Amino acid sequence: MGAVIRARGICTSYRTGFGLRNISFEIEEGSFVCITGPNGGGKSTLAKVLNGLVSLTGGTLEVCGLDVNDENNLDGVRRQLGLVFQNPDNQIVSVVVKEDVAFGPCNIGLEPEEVAKRTSEALSLVGMSEYASSPVTALSGGQKQLVSLAGILAFRPRIMVLDEITSMIDPVERRKILSILKDLVKNHGITVLFITHRFEECLAADRLLYIEDGVLVADGRPEDVLRSVIKASDRREENA
Repeated sequence: MGAVIRARGICTSYRTGFGLRNISFEIEEGSFVCITGPNGGGKSTLAKVLNGLVSLTGGTLEVCGLDVNDENNLDGVRRQLGLVFQNPDNQIVSVVVKEDVAFGPCNIGLEPEEVAKRTSEALSLVGMSEYASSPVTALSGGQKQLVSLAGILAFRPRIMVLDEITSMIDPVERRKILSILKDLVKNHGITVLFITHRFEECLAADRLLYIEDGVLVADGRPEDVLRSVIKASDRREENA
């Protein structure tokens, strides 16, 4: 299918120090990739970089063939790559479920019939059709995350980047979200980048990127990456 993301030596910096440091990778279209690592290691920074919310200080980044460093491309990048944050309350903007999902398509000027079609399809994909007319405040945390997912799906993106979206919900809802993401990849061809600190969730992916101190430490099959990370941690403890 080809790569939909190409990162070459990307770097970011903050007043407090370095963010990402010389990270390179490619993401194939239609793949399910997990990104993990310690808190503060750069996972969320990478998510924001991919969406153009954090600027690069070095390297090159292309999303669906668009140079993310070029501000003129950012609107196009954000239509191709949807970003879902950890706390759904920070992303939901309407009182009623279907109105929230329709908000994005309305804002890009689609006709009402097309907005309604996309809203219905997106809610169906995440199993929330029966809640279309429900108030958002009546939903559980997991259901709110599904509404956030639907809101991004209504744009019909090629890529979805999900930043710790299971960290605030219970195990049953986490499993449901992972199942939906697998379906989006397998049956709808959407590329998923799933950021998580839970090692058990990483095993659901085709590939795992491990980021620590702003550096891409390991990249490969989830089982192999986790095994190498655990061994390295054990060696550090022995030498401490």
